[in-house]
Amino acid sequence: MKSGLYYSKNAIDPVFGELKPLVRFDLVSSTEELREKFYSSEYDFVYLDIKDDKQALGVIHAAHKLDPGVFFVSHEAFNLPEIETFYHIKKDHLARNMIEALSFHEAKVNHELQVIYKPGIKSIQNTFFLLENSMQGLVLTDARDSIIYMNEAAKGMLNLDHERHLMRQYIRLEKELEQVIYNENEEKTAESYFEYVRVTDSDLYVRVLRKKIATQQEMAGFVYYIEDVTDRQMNAQTLKEERAKYLDLTSRLNDILLKDLTSNAYNLSYLKRKIDLEIKHAKRMQSEVRMIHIGIKDFDQQVSALTLKKAVQEKSVRYLTQKFPEPHIVGNLKLGSWLVILQGNTHDMPKNFRNFCEQMSVFLNEEFSVVKLEVAFMEFVDIKKYNNSQDLMKAIPVW
Repeated sequence: MKSGLYYSKNAIDPVFGELKPLVRFDLVSSTEELREKFYSSEYDFVYLDIKDDKQALGVIHAAHKLDPGVFFVSHEAFNLPEIETFYHIKKDHLARNMIEALSFHEAKVNHELQVIYKPGIKSIQNTFFLLENSMQGLVLTDARDSIIYMNEAAKGMLNLDHERHLMRQYIRLEKELEQVIYNENEEKTAESYFEYVRVTDSDLYVRVLRKKIATQQEMAGFVYYIEDVTDRQMNAQTLKEERAKYLDLTSRLNDILLKDLTSNAYNLSYLKRKIDLEIKHAKRMQSEVRMIHIGIKDFDQQVSALTLKKAVQEKSVRYLTQKFPEPHIVGNLKLGSWLVILQGNTHDMPKNFRNFCEQMSVFLNEEFSVVKLEVAFMEFVDIKKYNNSQDLMKAIPVW
């Protein structure tokens, strides 16, 4: 494990949390604290999270006096004299660039690379050293999909088989997505990426970013950047399964309970049983029960967001149960659609349901100004002509 001092007036950048298994950081905010740390422990490098050139130079001189072998890394391109042991990395993909700089320095001091790493410039004789030691999988192919190069990380993720020479033999790229990026000249380009790709003959899932390499004359090939997302995919799958179990359990409970768990309206299962009983009673006793269907016209088209649908549903049910309190029955048919069964005394009930629907429309539109809702109704005058609840339900209009 590498050990480093993180020189900053602020806290350590959270992105470096990704490096915990490889790098240990101690935070210092002054040269006095830096000296104390060097006196008590050994450090491989100092990371400079400051902007001032003069302050940076002072920290470098102070650390060099205490340990001539220490080197320095920063995402800031300071205006300093050329310092061989200073490494400038880009802030994009900070953690990954940090690993590259540490690997590069280790290779250089071990004489595997006889070059100087200057601020903003990498002059590398053995380019593949960094590629081989990258934590991210990297694969190069030609325009016909034949694999030219695969680093160690990619070999492990894709289960290298020397009988397979094509990238499509390792992964099936489906559901291609596109992300738009901008280069240094603010020119827009696009890269293809694929989430949760299953590796052939494996339980692994990877995320793949594919970049085209082309000249003005022809397509040269592709670069594939591969990230293991198995844990992420398995967690997502587990969450999906648990959600399905919850929804199934909720549905079963709603069948058992008289009212929906999420509203104060009677559920559809109870409503059907109640309609069947009322139809039988009306036929036997030659009596009538008033049933009114109330619904919002074009509800799915007017309200697309699920959270807004649920909010409209909740407000509507509250409005209806206030206007039709017990013993009257307000039941959910579906989102934006209800059936009201009038029971007992109906003298204080609305006489004109057209006016009632207009008032309810005004109420909902005041509550939800982002949509325009219109409430309509249909009254079942003679329920004896229906055989059962299923027969009556077929007569309910689709608005």
